[in-house]
Amino acid sequence: MTHPLSDMQESMLVHEAIEGRPIYNAPLCFDIEGDIDADALRRAFESVARRHPILLSTYQLDTGLALVGAATPPDLVAPQRWADFWTQQFDLAREPPVRLGLTSDGDHHTFGMCVHHVAGDSWSVDILLRDLGTAYNALARGREPGWPTEAPSFFDYADAERAQRYDTSWWSRSLAGIEPPPGPRADPPPEDERGRCHRVRLPLGTTHTQGVRRLARTMRVSPAAILFTAVSMTVDAPVVGLPVVLRDTTTQQRIVGPLLNMLPVVTPQGAPTNRAKLIQRHAEAMESAIQHKNVPYSRILATRPASGQLFLHAVNVDPVIPRLGLAGTRVTPVPVPPVWAIWPALWDFSWPTVGNLRGDLAVSASDFAPEQLPALVDGFLASLEWLLEKDEWSG
Repeated sequence: MTHPLSDMQESMLVHEAIEGRPIYNAPLCFDIEGDIDADALRRAFESVARRHPILLSTYQLDTGLALVGAATPPDLVAPQRWADFWTQQFDLAREPPVRLGLTSDGDHHTFGMCVHHVAGDSWSVDILLRDLGTAYNALARGREPGWPTEAPSFFDYADAERAQRYDTSWWSRSLAGIEPPPGPRADPPPEDERGRCHRVRLPLGTTHTQGVRRLARTMRVSPAAILFTAVSMTVDAPVVGLPVVLRDTTTQQRIVGPLLNMLPVVTPQGAPTNRAKLIQRHAEAMESAIQHKNVPYSRILATRPASGQLFLHAVNVDPVIPRLGLAGTRVTPVPVPPVWAIWPALWDFSWPTVGNLRGDLAVSASDFAPEQLPALVDGFLASLEWLLEKDEWSG
């Protein structure tokens, strides 16, 4: 059975084909202490993949179609080098968009999963892992997984998206005359560095974490609006990207698949003089874009006379931290730094269950030289700390 790809899926495949690198590989890694039944883990994934056919489909860029269920489940392999496991390019026309790895040393194990973004985002990877834990815990006890309900299909969503007619007039008006600034890198990188991701941690601590939350309550905006404002002040760009999740119904919240969009937010320009007004204007710009989030990014770009990227910087505030629960074990997520950059610059923030706000800046070596990162980090900290100062607040 064939189904059309969603707009975002097609955009990912085109982008990756142009780049010629596995830029949409999404790695997941876990340290596991305890006894693991490798066969039960493999069978558990097979059960989950049958439940979510997007994981066993192949993808044809030339036809814009997915062949549902055409792939066989991936083997559970023992990688000799985990770095190769994360970066090996998928042949999506022939193999499933997921690979699985497990290495063991006594009671210590490393479990890895690499999911191509065409089949999942962070929200749906969390669904996948929860289902994987449910299936494994049943199989390890000698029972078959019993799913209480049928999982909704991503391809039903893709069908509905393709059948929809979009009103792009708001985007056309909002983006009229706006062009992004050129990339700041003056000289091209060496060929072996082109497109590589340079990543640096933002030194955020308790003071920043508490300050962002306090200011968000005072302003009655989301913490994301505070962070977005600080980034916008730092980069001083007419447009900043904002990834959003398209999961507004109970059904969509249960779908495994990339239900997301990228929105260009037209940011307030001019010298900031009043913190409250500046934050409010950014929050309103974000909300206006979000109200029109169902228009696919490629359709948004098509409203402009000139095609191409609208922004250099994007801000992602992602509250979803995928977790895996396997009975009788202690499972600890292990971050895997990205090798390739998807966007020129991505400011990535997350809120751990315990601890401080975490932030990372990832830039493409094609657009930014590594020595340009410290100035961006320092500028962001200065902007955020200016916003968080406790002196006079006037509306």
